[in-house]
Amino acid sequence: MLAALPFVVSPGGFEKFRLPKDVIFSIGAALIVGIFFAVNGFRRFCKWRSWEALLVVSIGYLLVHGLLVNPEITGWSASWIIAALLFLLVIGRAVPAARHPGLWLVAASATAVNAGLAILQFYGRFPLLAKNTGETLQGRLTPAGFIGDVNNGGFVFGLSALMLLYPLATRERAGLRVYSGLLLVMNLAGLAITQTLSATIAFVGAFVLWLVLHAWWLVRTQENRRKAYGQVAGLAGLVVVVVVLVVLFTGLGDRILLAAAALRDGDATGLTAGRYPVYLITWRMIKDAPVLGHGLASFGVDFFRYRTETELSRLEMIDQPGSFREAHNDYLQIWHELGGVGLLLFLLVLVLPCATALRGALHSKEPKRLYWTCMLVLGLVYSAITALGSFPFRLSLTALFIMLVLAGLRSAASDAEAASSGPAARGWQWRLAGAILAIVVVSYFGVQRWRANVQMGIAAVVLEEAYSSSLSARSKRIYGETALTRLRQAESMSPRLYDNYNLQGSANMLMGYHEAAAQQYERAARYIPSPEILTNQAVALVASGDKGQARELLKRALAYNPNYAPARRASELLEKDE
Repeated sequence: MLAALPFVVSPGGFEKFRLPKDVIFSIGAALIVGIFFAVNGFRRFCKWRSWEALLVVSIGYLLVHGLLVNPEITGWSASWIIAALLFLLVIGRAVPAARHPGLWLVAASATAVNAGLAILQFYGRFPLLAKNTGETLQGRLTPAGFIGDVNNGGFVFGLSALMLLYPLATRERAGLRVYSGLLLVMNLAGLAITQTLSATIAFVGAFVLWLVLHAWWLVRTQENRRKAYGQVAGLAGLVVVVVVLVVLFTGLGDRILLAAAALRDGDATGLTAGRYPVYLITWRMIKDAPVLGHGLASFGVDFFRYRTETELSRLEMIDQPGSFREAHNDYLQIWHELGGVGLLLFLLVLVLPCATALRGALHSKEPKRLYWTCMLVLGLVYSAITALGSFPFRLSLTALFIMLVLAGLRSAASDAEAASSGPAARGWQWRLAGAILAIVVVSYFGVQRWRANVQMGIAAVVLEEAYSSSLSARSKRIYGETALTRLRQAESMSPRLYDNYNLQGSANMLMGYHEAAAQQYERAARYIPSPEILTNQAVALVASGDKGQARELLKRALAYNPNYAPARRASELLEKDE
C-alpha cells in the first residue's frame, strides 16, 4: 500500500486523485485488518494497554457522535476514520519495530519517483493526464505528480526526507546509505518544487531538532570525543547549507519577508497566506457548539452558511470562488466537527504513543533504539506543525504516512515481535470466512464509488464539449441526454457524490429543462454550497421565471465572494432586465 497509493489516479474520473485514493485505502485497510483479526483473534491482538484502549474509545465516540449529531452526512467519513484507526492498531501490533525503517525506505522510494515526475512536469517534460486536444491538465496536477495536490505532495516529500536521515546516520552498509542519500535528495527536490509553506517550515524545524539528536548520538557512540565534536561541527555546517538551499529554492525566503512585512503592518491575513479570516469564522462556529461540535464532515456547509448569513460576510477574504470545504487547520476543524471531546481524544492519540515509546527507549541500554524512537517523535512533530496550516490527517495518502509514524512508536513501546509470533489462534478458519465477507462488502461499495466517479468524469467531458462548441439544438440535446444517463447511473451506484447533482443541473440546462436544472442545483447546494453552484441555480431560476429567488441566491454568492465575476454579471443582467 505504501508503494502503490501515491500512484493511484482515475484519469477518466471526475475526481482524479483523492476519491480513488480513499477507495483503495479503504479496501486495502479492510483486507489487512480482516486477515489479521481472522488469523490472530481479537484477544490475542489486544493486550489492553492505554493506547489500544484509547483508540477503541475513539472509535466508539465517532460512532455515537455520528448517529446523534449528524447522521445524514457522517457515514463515509466515519467509516474511513474507523478503518484508519483499526489499520493503525494492526500495523502497530503486527509489524516488529525493527522492520519499520525498511517500511520508510519503501514509502520514500515511491515519493521519490513522484518527486521526479513532479520536477519533469514542472519544467514541461512530463504532460500528466493530457486532454484529447493535447492540452495538459493544470492546477493541482502541475506541482505534485501522481500525488495529486501541492499540500499533499509537499507533506509526504518532507516527511519522507526527514525519516531518511535515520538510515543515513546509523546504518553501516555503504550501498544502503548511498540509496538513502539519493532518495533524500529527490524528496527534498520535490519539496522545493511544491513550495508548500507549512511543510517547508515544519521540515526546517524538525531538521534543526535532528541536528541536536544526532550530535547527542555522535557524542554517545564515538569513543574519541574530539573526533565526535569535530563531526558535530561539520554536521552543523551541513545543516546550515541544507536549510539555506531549502529556503532559497522553495521560495521560503520571499515568503518570510512578506510575512514579516505583514506582521509589521498588522495584516493577519497576509501573515497566514489568506487563512486568517477562515480561522476567525471557524472559531465563531466552534463557540456555538464547543463540547460536541456540529458533526463529522459538516465544515464546508457550516462555513458557507456562517460566511453568507452572519456579519462575518464583512470579513475580507482572498479571492476564492469556491467554498472552503476544509479549515486548513486540522485542530480547528476537528474541534468544530467533533467538539472539544473529539479534539482531546485526537491529541491524546498523538501524545500518548510518544510518551510511552520515549519512556521505554530511555530505560533501554541501546542508543540506536532511542535514536529511532526520537526520529519517530520528530516525524510526529513535523506532522503536527504542518497540520496548523493544512489538513494532512484528512487525506488518505498523508494519513497513511502519519499512521506509519504512530505505528512505529507503538511498536517501539511494546514487544511487537513476540506479539506477532507463534501459532495461529484456534478457529481462525471461521473468522477468516467472516473477514472475507466483510472485505467483499467494503470492496463492493468502494468499487461502486469508483465506478460512479468514472461515469461522472465522462459526463463532465461530454458537457464541457457541448458547452464549448457551437452545436445545434438537436446536437446539444443528444449530448445532454448522454451525460444525464451516465450521471443517473452514477447516482444509483453512489448517491453521496454530491458533485453529481451539479452536473445533472448542467445537463438539464443544456436540454432546456430549467426547472429540473434548478432542482438539481438546489440539491448540490444543500451539501456543497459555493458561489458557482448558487449562481448556476440562480440562472436556472431566471430561465424558469423565478427572478425573486434568483436575486437572493446571487446575493448569497456575492456575500461569500464579492469578486466572483459570473455572479456579478448575472446580478447586473437581472437588474438591467428589470
